Amino acid sequence: MSRAVTARQPLTGDEIRATITHLNDDHAEALLYCVRAFTPQRKAERAELRQLFSDGLEVDCAGQRSFVPFVGEGTLEEQVQATFLEAMKRLGVWPPRRVAHWQLEKNERVGAHFRRLTLALNGDDRSDWRPGDSCRFDVAEGQTPRPYTLRRVGAGRVLVDIYSHESSPGSRWARELRPGETVTARGERHELFPDFAAGETWLLGDETALPTIAALLETWPHHFPLHVLLQVRDAGDRAYLDEVPLPPEARLTWVDHLQDAAGWPGTAPAAVWAAAEVGASLALKKTLKARFPAADVNTIGYWRQAP
Repeated sequence: MSRAVTARQPLTGDEIRATITHLNDDHAEALLYCVRAFTPQRKAERAELRQLFSDGLEVDCAGQRSFVPFVGEGTLEEQVQATFLEAMKRLGVWPPRRVAHWQLEKNERVGAHFRRLTLALNGDDRSDWRPGDSCRFDVAEGQTPRPYTLRRVGAGRVLVDIYSHESSPGSRWARELRPGETVTARGERHELFPDFAAGETWLLGDETALPTIAALLETWPHHFPLHVLLQVRDAGDRAYLDEVPLPPEARLTWVDHLQDAAGWPGTAPAAVWAAAEVGASLALKKTLKARFPAADVNTIGYWRQAP
């Protein structure tokens, strides 16, 4: 049910502002589900979180603000997650209706820290694939399915390139998979990109962004200048892009810190997309928006640094 926000006092502080930015950047689809499930705007196409309260959140959709009450109890994070889940249940998108079982054909190392899984789709139709698409994979019993980018799809096969984060459950799973084993992929997510057709574009990212950026470069259709600025902790991971042809308009630069890339000289871009660790992504967006206020900037956190 939608109702106006009147007497409530919004939560404030740097952490709340960072949370709002994170939810808008990384959970835009879930916010849209909340609008469709809890407000009269059933056909909304875009939603933006404006304020957080102790008992709910305020979203803006096409200039109309609505209040979505939290479902359940617990910490702010737990209440937000519970509300997202309830919205998806009401709309029939959870649990994921699309569940596929693929068969591993090859598991090989690419660069210093990537595992490339070549999987037979076993009749699963992924003809709607586009760069940045991802699925959640069952990595271990009792573990939350982990999201990974579908690097490339074609000829009845899918490539999934997984960056190894030391001893994480997903990394152990990827290392230990053997040809012939079955892999379960759940749901699908389409990456939200800015309008690359608007003009000069910048793509920024750390190691975890390489599969998405590689897919974008292989399918790049535009003729505006394209600057690719990448940070990797191990120079050996630069080899990941050796097989990827650069579009004629593209310039690739390896940087020590993505924040330095935000100060890269040149004309103002029309569109910027960046993916990195959650905290780094938030800081990068703040810097980029301050420097290029007219640019369409979209940053996303692909992973979270352990405390």
